[in-house]
Amino acid sequence: MESIATETVTLGQLHQTLKEVYRKLNSLTMKITNVEADMRAVRDCLSSEQIRATGGIDLDELGLPFSTSEQLKNFDRQLSDATFRSSMVKALIVIGGGDIQSTISGILVKILRNALAEEYSFKGRKGKMAFKDFYNVVTLIIKVVRTHKPHATDKEITEANSTWLSQAKTRRIREEAKQARCRAEKQKEASSRIYREDRESEM
Repeated sequence: MESIATETVTLGQLHQTLKEVYRKLNSLTMKITNVEADMRAVRDCLSSEQIRATGGIDLDELGLPFSTSEQLKNFDRQLSDATFRSSMVKALIVIGGGDIQSTISGILVKILRNALAEEYSFKGRKGKMAFKDFYNVVTLIIKVVRTHKPHATDKEITEANSTWLSQAKTRRIREEAKQARCRAEKQKEASSRIYREDRESEM
């Protein structure tokens, strides 16, 4: 009898402990949600400040990064306007970079998605379209790069452009794999949350 009573007390304590753990988990989840909301608010605020600092250009509203060649062509035409071109230089100049390659990578990732970049090589080789034909876009990139690296040569900038475009497929595959992992993790978290809620409702 004493053994049964002891076991009952132990199970009761375990039950109470589990309830407390679930309560703290729910509290922690709420705190994380609040932190995420605060971070979004900060990002929105920073985004607004950046828009003002870059002459009113909102990269998101422009549809950047582009997914289609038509969007890229329209952007190239827009860059014919001196005011728009100047605003774009200000918007991209904040990207920076330790060297020419990282600076150009930072610029190009803002302008076109990897799937679109796969369709181009800088000079249009291997059956791909020529990125160099977007004269205004290339000129924009050169201007931004030389703001950070005044002595960058045309050859260095061209080679960096070519390298970034040639690696588009690898980046896309890596990005898709990362997205797949994120989806799997979210599904796992959702399943765990449902399990916890079901267990909690049973108590």
